[in-house]
Amino acid sequence: MKKINSRVPIAVLISVMLIFLNISIIRYVREITGNNIKSVMGGTIIKEGLFGLEVFDGADSKKEDDYIQRFFRPSKEKVMDKKYFFNKEGAELPKVFQASNDVVRAYFDIISDAANMGSKKGGMGSIGYGTAPYPEAYKLLSEDKKKAMTYESFLKSFESIGHINLLKMAEGPSVKSENSISPRYFVEIETIEGSDTLGKTYFAYYYGYITLNQDGNNGWRIHSIELIPEDFLSHAYHGWHHDANSIVKFIYGDKLNIVDKVLNMENDGYFSNIIAKGKDGKQYRFTFIRITNGADIPFRQFVMDEGKWKDVEINF
Repeated sequence: MKKINSRVPIAVLISVMLIFLNISIIRYVREITGNNIKSVMGGTIIKEGLFGLEVFDGADSKKEDDYIQRFFRPSKEKVMDKKYFFNKEGAELPKVFQASNDVVRAYFDIISDAANMGSKKGGMGSIGYGTAPYPEAYKLLSEDKKKAMTYESFLKSFESIGHINLLKMAEGPSVKSENSISPRYFVEIETIEGSDTLGKTYFAYYYGYITLNQDGNNGWRIHSIELIPEDFLSHAYHGWHHDANSIVKFIYGDKLNIVDKVLNMENDGYFSNIIAKGKDGKQYRFTFIRITNGADIPFRQFVMDEGKWKDVEINF
C-alpha cells in the first residue's frame, strides 16, 4: 500500500492561513493609514487637517454671542448663478474652454440637477434629470483622471445625492502638477442627500480643491478633485482650530515662529484677512474662507514686498 504524505495537506493549510492573514493585515493597514479611499462627486474624500496638533477637550475658543448661528445652522448664502445648463437635448458647453474657472463652473452647473439616489430614499418619482447629466460632466475630466476613475466609479461616487449647489468658488495659488503649473480653485458645495427612511432627506456640505491642467487639444480639464465633508458637531466644542485669529496666533506665531503680533483683521463677505507683523520685521496677510459649519479655512498667505502683496507658501 502506498504511504500517504500527511505533510502536504498541512503545508497547504498553513499557506491558506498565511494568505488570509496577509489580506487581513493589508485591509487593516489601509484603514489606519487612510488608503481605503472613498470617492464623492467625482472626487476623493480627504481628512481635514488639524495642523499636526492635538485637539484637547475644553480647549475651546471664546464663545461668540452668535455661536449657534455660526456653528449649528445651514447655509444662508445665495447659490452661485448658473453659467452653463443641461436640458433634455444635452449640455450647452463649448468644445474647448478658454478659461480654467469656466470648467469648474460647468462641472457643477451640469451635475446640479443630476440625481443618483442608489438604494437611498428621497423625492417622489423622478428627480431632476436623473443620471443623464453625468456623462457630460465626465467629459470635463482630464484623460489621466479618466484612466484613474472609470465612468462606473464616477457614477457610483454620486450615490445618494439628489441635488448639488455650488456655494463658493475662489482661485487659489497655482500648484505644480506633472511638470506644469496648474490653476487650483477652492469650492464649497451643498448637497441634498437621501436616507434609509422614506420622506427623510438632509443637507450636507463639503469643501475642497479642484486642480486643472491643459489636456492636449481638449483645452482645460479637471485634473483632481479633493473634498472634505463638513462636521457641524465639532468646532463649537473642541479646540481653536476653526478660528482665524487663533490659527494665526498659535500656528503662524507660536509653532512656526513667523508672526510677532496681529495688527488688523478685515472681513469681506466670507473672506477674512488678518494683517500681522512678522518677527523678521515684514508685514504678512493671512486670508481665510469661512465655510458653512463656521470654520475659518486657511486659503492664501502673502508677504509685503516692495509695496505689493506677494503670494508666499507657508507649510504647516
